[in-house]
Amino acid sequence: MTGDLSQVTHEEFAVCGCFKRSFGPHHLMAPPLVEKLFQKYADHDLITPEKLRLFLIEEQKEAAATVEDAEKILNHQLTKEKHFLRKPKHGLTLAQFFDYLLDPTINLGMNTEMHHDMTLPASAYYVYTGHNSYLTGNQLSSDCSVEPIIDALKRGVRVIELDLWPSKNDTAIKVYHGRTMTAPVDFKECMVAILNNAFIKSPYPVVITFEDHLTTELQAKAAEITVQVLGNTLWCPDEDAKWSKFTAFPSPEDVKRRILISTKPPKEFQKGEKHAQIAQKKQSIQEALRKESQKQGAPAETPKKEGMIGAFRRVLTSATKTKNRELEASGPDELKSDDEEPEARGVDETVTERGVDLTPSDKAVVEEDDDEDTDNDDNDDDDELDHVKNPQYARIISIRAGKPKGASLIETLVVDEFVKRVSLSEPQLEKVAEQNPSALIKFTEKNLLRIYPYGLRFNSSNYNPMVGWSHGAQMVAFNMQGYGKPLWLVHGFFKANGGCGFVRKPNFLFPTQNGGREFDPRVQQPHKVTLKVKAIMGLGWKEKFSKSYFDAFSPPDFYLKIGIAGLPQDVKKMKTDPIEDDWNPRWEADFVFPIAVPELALLRVEVREYDMAGKDDFGGQTCIPLSEIKQGYRSLPLNDKKGNEWAGVRLFMHFELEGEKFQNWCG
Repeated sequence: MTGDLSQVTHEEFAVCGCFKRSFGPHHLMAPPLVEKLFQKYADHDLITPEKLRLFLIEEQKEAAATVEDAEKILNHQLTKEKHFLRKPKHGLTLAQFFDYLLDPTINLGMNTEMHHDMTLPASAYYVYTGHNSYLTGNQLSSDCSVEPIIDALKRGVRVIELDLWPSKNDTAIKVYHGRTMTAPVDFKECMVAILNNAFIKSPYPVVITFEDHLTTELQAKAAEITVQVLGNTLWCPDEDAKWSKFTAFPSPEDVKRRILISTKPPKEFQKGEKHAQIAQKKQSIQEALRKESQKQGAPAETPKKEGMIGAFRRVLTSATKTKNRELEASGPDELKSDDEEPEARGVDETVTERGVDLTPSDKAVVEEDDDEDTDNDDNDDDDELDHVKNPQYARIISIRAGKPKGASLIETLVVDEFVKRVSLSEPQLEKVAEQNPSALIKFTEKNLLRIYPYGLRFNSSNYNPMVGWSHGAQMVAFNMQGYGKPLWLVHGFFKANGGCGFVRKPNFLFPTQNGGREFDPRVQQPHKVTLKVKAIMGLGWKEKFSKSYFDAFSPPDFYLKIGIAGLPQDVKKMKTDPIEDDWNPRWEADFVFPIAVPELALLRVEVREYDMAGKDDFGGQTCIPLSEIKQGYRSLPLNDKKGNEWAGVRLFMHFELEGEKFQNWCG
């Protein structure tokens, strides 16, 4: 975009071989509302720095704007143009002003600065979390590689998951998705890749979660490799915090530029709790559960565990018949295909819709198979006392993970003296959220909760992250190698706070700090904020795609889908009419969104190209946290289906927020 309003496009399209369809020239001119803005602030057809400052204050709602800020914008625009024969005037012409408004490098529609308090315990933050971070594609047969790990870290992901398995001769450590056909990658290679890329996007800590299937000897080898590769970057607990038994987690600021390991302590450490201690812990859990049940008016249910390997094999066998169909979407033309492939279906998609019918036993097995907390559960009947065979492995663990053996979901979430991390599957989360949401919120005020995808998401699809976020779950783990609308929300959510990978949880998820008031996501809330959006125009597709990419016989017919993603009462979807035969569509459509829980709301925007004969083509998307939206006339870059920015493709929009200020949302 040069600001030249006389730029002309003229196109011809072949029809029926020997005939041509011609489309007249289109001038890329400033819309009438931009011309009115220019006239309002211009002196003698020029906006001076003083008047530009006034525009920033009145229209862009930048109350602290200075003349120096306006000078920076002016200099930025003037340096984009070459003036060989004349010295440019010290002000913006209409073309330059319009060009400035369309430039996301200087007029982006969202805040990119880190502004949250980073000195609170880690449990006070949502953390950008990956699932099976080593997979390049589907969960059954794709390769394992360091490349998806590197890509995730460069995007800002702060939690990397590695599944550790012995090699065939039990002498080496391999990373792969166990009991599947995925090709392994070497453990040390993964650790080197993490070290080399951990802090490219963000200076804040990276957590590596081990799903450990190793022998005692290989655990010691894993500890040796970890210490050797990570060196001083590895953060280990002090000796007085044996087994990582902290009463509060360190803050992101405390462990800045450090790498932490999270997994279950080795069995020898778990067996160190004498039977009297175990009995006392069980009694305290049961007592807390009894009190909670009385308060909720319903008894807690204790589900039975099922055998794992045999049932999981049955699931794989039944899934084989539909495997080819499910995996077709792992490598499609990401731009031309519609968004209804398995990865991008709605978050309420059921397992049976994917062609896999499970028995109740199978469902329980698959849900648990992906959880590192299930393989080495505490052996309460073992008479061994302290017998530490593997202190090296225990020493590198910074965040202790685990569940009491045989405990129900509610018992698992009882708050103890020492903090820990617990993992729940997607269906387990939904069950507790429906029966006892306060248990989740109370647990996550102090402890870490990781949510992982349902085990039957073989094609690396994802789920609705809002369920976990609205109940305080910090680590909502996603398959970053997939794509689709749920993943777009996660990428958008973690654009907040400068994209550092840590986002402060809302104040209402800390009941002890709110006089005991408990938030219930199921309860309707009064509206706090109203977001007004004007979708003005879009541009950049013509420069990026061939003239027949969207339509072989005419320029594209773009329309805009816009809505709010958040808690159920805030979810709303709207769209514009298609603008026919125009690479630079002008919608100038207005939308109003009343929002009750703005802390968890995202603005979701998607461009589609209308096709009368088939599926509408994908034309770009983006998601922005409501808390980070900049008011006024702004430029908004669009991304592809995988969340990567399309250079030059952008929207021109106007945002207005009415209601509570941002600082009252997140504190």
